[in-house]
Amino acid sequence: MSNDCWLLLLLLQRRPNLLAQQQHYAARHAADQAAQAPRPWTPTAAAASTAPSAAEAAAEPSLHHTKPPPFSRYYQSPVSDSCSPLRPAYAADLRDASLTAAGYAPSRVKASDVNFAGYNNADGLGTTCTVNNELFTFPDYNPLVMEMGEVVQWTTNNAHSHPLHVHTQPFQLTSFNLSNMYVGTALTSFFQVGDFYDNMLIPQIGLGPASVVMRFQPGPFSGYAVMHCHYLNHEDLGCMKVV
Repeated sequence: MSNDCWLLLLLLQRRPNLLAQQQHYAARHAADQAAQAPRPWTPTAAAASTAPSAAEAAAEPSLHHTKPPPFSRYYQSPVSDSCSPLRPAYAADLRDASLTAAGYAPSRVKASDVNFAGYNNADGLGTTCTVNNELFTFPDYNPLVMEMGEVVQWTTNNAHSHPLHVHTQPFQLTSFNLSNMYVGTALTSFFQVGDFYDNMLIPQIGLGPASVVMRFQPGPFSGYAVMHCHYLNHEDLGCMKVV
């Protein structure tokens, strides 16, 4: 008998065993999934606590999770404005008072204007889009510069129609020019002075000088990155810059 025939005979003999093993593993998997599925939480008026009993927790400790009752603080406003969170080193407060307290003179801050313009805005640029009046090119012969070891400040006059996104380096919002606010609008709690972001759009603050001021603490990564308008059609039309 040829080697091929022996191999075929061996496979035919083992096939029932393989099928039985597959069925066995499938049944075990289904049982495991059913055992690990979280139990539905159904609040009742009589339930004073959602914590499991000691007997239940001892029997199945991994399947019981304490869930807050309805209308608790977990479902209402998040943290109070009076909260002062601990900041990691890369998100140190970069506002003047904190810089002064840390021994860094605010006069050392490296300040520049970074402004989007175009894409059917009132500036008359039509369907082009620019950063500091420059269309994106690669290589970028006039990149934005962030000096390592210093605090860098960007001031933008257009925070309402171009979401500003910066790769690699987060920024802190340090001031808003509320005189540029649109009449009848109000700021929300989402973007607040002191917050850190890497993407920012504040439609309530209109086009005008120093609409939003942001600061960076560049590092620890050096090299090239990009900033751009996060409306991708604006980015594709030139609203991007190498940093």
